[in-house]
Amino acid sequence: MRKFLLSSVMVVLAGSGLVLAQDSSPSTPPAAGDSEIAAPQALPAHPVPVVAPAPTPPPGDGLPPPQSLLVPPPLGSPPPPPLASPLFADAALDGFATRFWLSADYLLWWLKSNPLPALVTSGSPNDAVPGALGQPGTQVLFGGDVDNTIRSGARFRGGYWFTRDQSFGWDGTFFFVGGRSDHFGAASNGVPILTRPFFNVNSNQEDANIIAFPGQQTGAIVAAVNSRLWGADTNLRGMLFRGASYQVSLLGGFRFLDLHEALGMKEMDTILPQSAGGDFVSVTTADHFRTSNQFYGGQIGTDVMWCRGRFFVDVLAKVALGTSVQRAGIDGWTSFATTAGQSGTIGAGQLALPSNIGDYGKNQFAVVPEFGLNLGYAVTQHIRLTFGYTFLFWSRVFRPGDQIDRVINTSEFPALVGAGTLKGPPRPDFTFKSSDFWAQGLNFGLEFRY
Repeated sequence: MRKFLLSSVMVVLAGSGLVLAQDSSPSTPPAAGDSEIAAPQALPAHPVPVVAPAPTPPPGDGLPPPQSLLVPPPLGSPPPPPLASPLFADAALDGFATRFWLSADYLLWWLKSNPLPALVTSGSPNDAVPGALGQPGTQVLFGGDVDNTIRSGARFRGGYWFTRDQSFGWDGTFFFVGGRSDHFGAASNGVPILTRPFFNVNSNQEDANIIAFPGQQTGAIVAAVNSRLWGADTNLRGMLFRGASYQVSLLGGFRFLDLHEALGMKEMDTILPQSAGGDFVSVTTADHFRTSNQFYGGQIGTDVMWCRGRFFVDVLAKVALGTSVQRAGIDGWTSFATTAGQSGTIGAGQLALPSNIGDYGKNQFAVVPEFGLNLGYAVTQHIRLTFGYTFLFWSRVFRPGDQIDRVINTSEFPALVGAGTLKGPPRPDFTFKSSDFWAQGLNFGLEFRY
């Protein structure tokens, strides 16, 4: 500004000097000989002004100095601020840029069948011990693998990324498989022969209790096996790797599982009179075996998602280490009545006797891995459809069939009513037998992301 003012003043002074000189000079020019210096030529009426350089604005006026777009910023300058658009703008319609998600799955799952010993048989009257295992005419009617049909359930998942770049977050899952009962029933007026097989510890051979036999006894037996499974887990998530179309997350948290199963049998018999005028005797016998298992443990895992356009693949793998809390309960009863008016009840069945009746518990170390594969399609930026498969394994559980001891001391029956004493080992017994368990199946889901 100072240079500009000084230049303007010089221009104004120069113009004023020229005007004064013209006013004070004579109208007739002097002769050439009067002076050795020639008279100066007259300046034009409108002198050309001198253009000064553009002033530099003082610092602090808020205007940056002009800079060419082609010139890079100097070294050491701070990086430009981040863009407002999401980092994963093309991954399954901004799926990698969402912060919150919630999903619901319909489950079609199979549970590992409940293994049972042979509990009801039919036999031939020509066999030495009709209905006993190993006899030529014996056929198993109830036993083996049961409760292995498909069942429905549901699973709910949700999560939230605490950070916008999906580097740290939380998720949780809850699922259940609907309870189911498998039923068995058989009745006979004596033909065919119905029996309940066992191993006789007194004779050291296979034997059988009669349900129905020609001319001696009619009867029926019903049985039911039921189970239900549910569980939940919660995890913290941390981003391990990510790219424009994939991301890999690490998981760490807590898992809980609950499995309840039960086996119940009820036998209704009518013992026919063996002589004229004899009494009919009605006998009802029940045996119950129930188990419960709860798992508590820490969990780690990984979740890998890969996207291409609107389609995506999600692979989930988790493993939990912890404690399996196992409980079992056994009870039974028998009631009888005669046409003569006698009746009574005792606290024992046929497989549930005083030697094994009771409640038992044990805690064991267990491992629970889970694997899931889901295929999905992004209908909109916020809604996705999924289809997948899940496999869940549990290393140690109590199951009802494993708690049945087929070895029976037959002297325990008369000892119950005071008609004798127990001879030999007290059997059946309880031995804390564990086995593994799995659940697997398909899932169809709807997911919301925001």
